[in-house]
Amino acid sequence: FGKTGTGTLGLAVAPATSPQPWHDRGICDNLRRRRGWLVELWEHEAHEGQAVKDQPRRDATVGFGGVDLDLLDKGLSQEATAGRLKPKGRFVHEDPANSEAREERRRDFARIVNTRRDICVLTSSARTPTVLAIDLVSDGSINEDLGNLAQAKLKLWLEGELGEIPGAVDRHAASQWAVVDRLVYFISVSPVFDFLIQSRVQPMTLQARYLLMVSSTGQIRVAWYAFATDKVVPGATSGPFVLKLVSEDLSSGDRGGRSYSEFKYTANQTRETDMDRLIAKQIPLILKGIDADAWDAYLKA
Repeated sequence: FGKTGTGTLGLAVAPATSPQPWHDRGICDNLRRRRGWLVELWEHEAHEGQAVKDQPRRDATVGFGGVDLDLLDKGLSQEATAGRLKPKGRFVHEDPANSEAREERRRDFARIVNTRRDICVLTSSARTPTVLAIDLVSDGSINEDLGNLAQAKLKLWLEGELGEIPGAVDRHAASQWAVVDRLVYFISVSPVFDFLIQSRVQPMTLQARYLLMVSSTGQIRVAWYAFATDKVVPGATSGPFVLKLVSEDLSSGDRGGRSYSEFKYTANQTRETDMDRLIAKQIPLILKGIDADAWDAYLKA
């Protein structure tokens, strides 16, 4: 999350016409804490236009998210295309393992909510993308309390959407409603960042958007979209590839004890330069999923 061409690493880049400085700064501070030398190298690349492979390695054994970083130099060179991604594939990501990691996801979620732009919803009644109606008050800082508030308001919004669907909300288990946690875990920095790194895609994405989709039967899925590029170009607002990462049904109660979520992705070349127009072209397929839980065509598109 950040502005390209200014040395700021970005997963979900704000359009140049409507930057969110405190939001961008908070995400980048988060990444610096957790990614260390990688962030420094990518920032240097954004400033100087140099390939990461030309920079000194600080630690050849650093890894995260189950990814071995020993081969990343090759994958992040400017000769790479869309990394190792196939046109279609599968991705899994672990839930946060401790309270500190969960708090970090909630803070990330609050930052993204506060853009008042990057999370849109589609439901059986809201049939065009509508910005998620969660209002947070912030002085520019994101703390644990604001993260908890964002999650609590998401829960209230979701209860309102599902309240008319028989069996969709278990009132007795509302305080431990796992779907809210799963939504917050995905709409945060770690899943997308780890997806890009594992796939050896430049972690400089553009016009990122989240779609929160609620079907008429109560299925809940989230999709992440972004433009990606094989070459960092200062001032760029789009890229030659569009990535889409779609979650499984996050409302599923029984996961057999597993502590991760499953996703399906697509990675395609595109000449489109506006993410909202690109998403609009897929609305008919999304509505098939919302109306009849027929998601296959959308997942492959």
